[in-house]
Amino acid sequence: MVVKIASGILAGALIAMAWHGSARAGTVDLGVGGHSVRGSVGVRLPPPNMELDVGWLHNDDGRDVASVGVHFAETLGKLGIEAAIGARGYYADAVDADGGAVALGGRVAVPIRPVPRLWVGGDVYFAPNASSFGDLDKFYEVGAAVEYRVLSRAGLYAGVRRLRADLDAGSVTVDDDVHFGIRFRF
Repeated sequence: MVVKIASGILAGALIAMAWHGSARAGTVDLGVGGHSVRGSVGVRLPPPNMELDVGWLHNDDGRDVASVGVHFAETLGKLGIEAAIGARGYYADAVDADGGAVALGGRVAVPIRPVPRLWVGGDVYFAPNASSFGDLDKFYEVGAAVEYRVLSRAGLYAGVRRLRADLDAGSVTVDDDVHFGIRFRF
């Protein structure tokens, strides 16, 4: 199943990159935690302020979560706050259960002006039982991070993340850890 998820994410990333010829900007994000690894690719699409992202998380318990999201994003006012709101589809594959969910949510990143290139941000996504299927009853992802943009197009970050799935047979925390990563912008 991991190969299927990874193949799907790779296919999504390739489609996003192929479509990127008409897109304006994008990101590649690679992060590791004590028990997980996560990668994602995001691109801005031709409709104004629209973004597409695909991602994959694997933890050392053999659980995998793939995601595809569509957001409307803007830089707000003179403060330079980056915000996005939208939906993200998740597919979770655990050792003994699997399912999917469509979650609503968003993210925000705020520059800390006294320290050039320092940003603080977070994201929240929630899918209730009504938008979950398979063995999934509910799903949520919550994260917060501090990023230092070392270069204009690359930054290092540290944060916390929690992904939790309520399954037919009980609840599973897919990720609940500190993570570190690198984010490239193009």
